[in-house]
Amino acid sequence: PLFRIDGGFRAACLETDAMRGIMVDAPDLAKEVILALLLEPRPPKMEPDYSRDRSRLEGAVSLEQDYGFYPRFYTRGPFLLFLRVNPSAGLLTIVRLLDFATERWMETHYKEAHRRSGVEIPLAVGKKCFIGDADVFHWYHGASRSNTVSSALMAVEKWLYEHCEKSEGIDRWINLFMESSQSMAFLGMLCEIGRYSPGLFTGVLKPLLLVPDTYYLEATYAAQGGSQFGTPVSFREGEWFFRLAREWDTMGHRKRRLVDIAAHLFHRHKETREALLSARELWSSISKKGDERWRRHTETLIATFSEENWKEVESPDGSKLLAYEEPDHLKTSPDQLERSEKEILLLTLPMTCRQMIDKRSSLNEEEIPEFVRKSKDLV
Repeated sequence: PLFRIDGGFRAACLETDAMRGIMVDAPDLAKEVILALLLEPRPPKMEPDYSRDRSRLEGAVSLEQDYGFYPRFYTRGPFLLFLRVNPSAGLLTIVRLLDFATERWMETHYKEAHRRSGVEIPLAVGKKCFIGDADVFHWYHGASRSNTVSSALMAVEKWLYEHCEKSEGIDRWINLFMESSQSMAFLGMLCEIGRYSPGLFTGVLKPLLLVPDTYYLEATYAAQGGSQFGTPVSFREGEWFFRLAREWDTMGHRKRRLVDIAAHLFHRHKETREALLSARELWSSISKKGDERWRRHTETLIATFSEENWKEVESPDGSKLLAYEEPDHLKTSPDQLERSEKEILLLTLPMTCRQMIDKRSSLNEEEIPEFVRKSKDLV
């Protein structure tokens, strides 16, 4: 847009269902209206010095600062409505918005030579690079500095869950993302969809299990305490929003790890097993690249998908189970393990305290001794 848009018109389009008819009968117009309302007025191309100096939250992705999108949630904006009444047009609108935001993010945070870096995914038509970084990958659950971006991704996530609950296939919509988008933001969100419906990893989402990057991005985020945070508290919304947000944040599949799903399929699904074995050979060639953490990560993945590291054990009820036994060269010494635990605690404990303060919650009597122990460990 070349100028700022009237606030009343903006609110009518973004906060009500006034656009429903246009979304159905003139979806291209609806797309352009929504994008014009959300994109920040700016020159056609930002100068490097200008782009790298943008510290305002939405400014990092060149979107309008809209407090109507706080706190981020799938109910914000026109996204979920558009997806429900005109799926193809709604998805392509969100793809265009997220691709735009990702390009601006990369312009803001990286020099020109690195602005097209990202993750290569092996698709049926060949490898495709999705641009972004660790932040972009985790935009879908609120790691974004833009509430608009996170709300759009959460709307897609919610809409896809609705289809899964009705046993309606979503392969065509996932393929649409893979074909039309170039943002890593969708890869992160699709990994979450796969956790919800793991069978998708034997088909349309299988490519996400064949690169070490997705596992690494997930593990790094968890180690940094990202999973400690959920949807921000909104006192202006009331109890209904708190209950809805808590239900969203505590969905059972959110604690599933990609590597555990992949390991299960490695032993139970022939085609996925063969694909992982082929991918493992490629991982061997890149395991020596990057820093020590990356090398250890790829070596651990290679070991996870090696048959000789799985042993049959007997469970307490007498049944036979397969258990992973880490090879000697990857085992962590007690001193290293203690240092790692303290590093993680140094990140997660302050976050936990901040979250308790924000939610005005307190420790119960049973939790106090453990909290004191952790605090002393850091002193």
